[in-house]
Amino acid sequence: MFKLSCLSFSVPYWYVLLLDKTSWNNHSYLYGLLSILLLFSSANHTGMFPYVCLATLPVFCDADWSKRWIARCHGLLRKCLPDATRKITYVADDSPAAVAGVEKRGKNSTFKITLVGLYVVTQLALPWSHSVTQGYNNWTNGLYGYSWDMMVHAWETMHVVVTVKDKTTGRINYLDTEVFVRNDKWVGHADMASIYQYAHCVKDRLGAVNMTDVAIYVDVWRSLYGRFQQRLIDPRVNLLETEWSPFRPTRWLMPLLTELSAWRQKLNQLERTVFNWSYESRVAFVADFPGLSMDNYVPASVTNATIQVLEGQVELSIENSR
Repeated sequence: MFKLSCLSFSVPYWYVLLLDKTSWNNHSYLYGLLSILLLFSSANHTGMFPYVCLATLPVFCDADWSKRWIARCHGLLRKCLPDATRKITYVADDSPAAVAGVEKRGKNSTFKITLVGLYVVTQLALPWSHSVTQGYNNWTNGLYGYSWDMMVHAWETMHVVVTVKDKTTGRINYLDTEVFVRNDKWVGHADMASIYQYAHCVKDRLGAVNMTDVAIYVDVWRSLYGRFQQRLIDPRVNLLETEWSPFRPTRWLMPLLTELSAWRQKLNQLERTVFNWSYESRVAFVADFPGLSMDNYVPASVTNATIQVLEGQVELSIENSR
């Protein structure tokens, strides 16, 4: 019944987990791995985990610790405990049934040890997997690159623009990014379970409304650890026509502008200055690549919108100005 319970939990858990990769974190898959380990164990015979830990502490003591402890007991307690001086003689059972039972237990133990060994080797290899699965790499390609992108690093997303172009009519449409997904984790990774897969899922949904010949472009602006907001992927690439491979670097991923990392302290000072102007003041620091443009819509309620060029040159175009 215990193993059946583990299997009943493990199968639907992994199924639901794999359905929505954007909800993953470092603890989600841990429950799934734990359920698999329990499936091949006899943990149902060990009781509650804290008590098991306490019960196994004597393993680190000398082999005769119990006899010495009993020998120090006095009075009624000494009489209730086993005789520490009694010798126990073991008689070997060489019957065919006993030998077969030992061989069966030995085979099961070998199988379990092999599984645990594979699990340990896998965990040791995972930190270095980024050098093999390069398609999952982002701006941080160190140890545990993909997992750390998901959970450890501090990201800030300024905005996401999904552009759908009808190739037949040439009409441009902008898609609400919250229509088909419940969170924005998908915007941070180019792999087939994030931006790339999102674009193809949108194509399938649009096919239901007779929009079959389309191009989809995604423009993501993100900041890593207080840097400038910058583009994560190339907004000129049609994601329905490009390629993605888990073993090759993603060519339409824009590089992190590390040469501007030294600006972070200056940006913090400028931000505090702007916030001191008014409680409603807001500020955004952006950096872009040559030849690209950015559209920013200023609400009519904003009476003072200021643009300051910190480095380089920009071309400013104001539409519908009064």
